[in-house]
Amino acid sequence: MNSRKDLEKVEMQADTVDLGGFLSILARYRWSIAVLTLAGLAAACAYLAVTNPAYTASGALFIDPRSRKIVTDEIIQGGFGTDASLVESQVSIIVSDGVLRRVVEKLNLSQDAEFVPPPQTGPWARIKELIRGPRQPTPPEITARESLARIVRVKRPARSYVLEVEATTGSAVKSAQIVDAVLEAYLADQTLAKSEEARTAIALIDARL
Repeated sequence: MNSRKDLEKVEMQADTVDLGGFLSILARYRWSIAVLTLAGLAAACAYLAVTNPAYTASGALFIDPRSRKIVTDEIIQGGFGTDASLVESQVSIIVSDGVLRRVVEKLNLSQDAEFVPPPQTGPWARIKELIRGPRQPTPPEITARESLARIVRVKRPARSYVLEVEATTGSAVKSAQIVDAVLEAYLADQTLAKSEEARTAIALIDARL
């Protein structure tokens, strides 16, 4: 019994020593810990102050995979396609130059500093110019279209005919406007393509008649 009590007493003393040692270490390095904590808070505040906020807007688009066939004077819809490449190809169309050009023109993004940043000046810009040589300035419409292509993303959920279009900018309103403009430009592009297809079909019918 005495040995058990002695063992418990030793364990309690060890715990007390460990806790006391830990507290003494904290007391010894309290100023270093305080300085590091304040430095971390200052770095976090500086990062938040310098970093621009980002807002993402999204929209959904349904792709009808059914093919249309012209029979006499009617247009009938065939069955659903089984090849997912039809839907995947629409992703490339949404981010194509033709669609993005419509968005740039509608929202006047060529005059937006977020999409067409001003030319760099200063010593670093001169050094880069000396290294790579002078370059012809890129038209703002092309620069805006390239910047737009980097912020627009198109995702397709697995086994669905729905495409999700997302855009991320420094303004929530601007992101929503870009998503709406992309969807409208895509639908306008598809409407134009289907109109051309209908005119071609009418010309073939007239030729047969």
